Amino acid sequence: MSKADEPDRHCGPAAVAALFAHRPADVLCFFYTPMRRQEAGVYCAALANAFASLEQTLARYA
Repeated sequence: MSKADEPDRHCGPAAVAALFAHRPADVLCFFYTPMRRQEAGVYCAALANAFASLEQTLARYA
């Protein structure tokens, strides 16, 4: 895989907050440290909701 094919990587609370605020559908995965667990909960919930919506959409076409 070339560098151009790799997804963007965002690090730090401010960058992650901005990404979820402006491009939440572009988030493919989310990693966090134990120290950031409480902050990460909001973003994990957003990803879970997006995944559930995607599953429902795909189920309609199956």
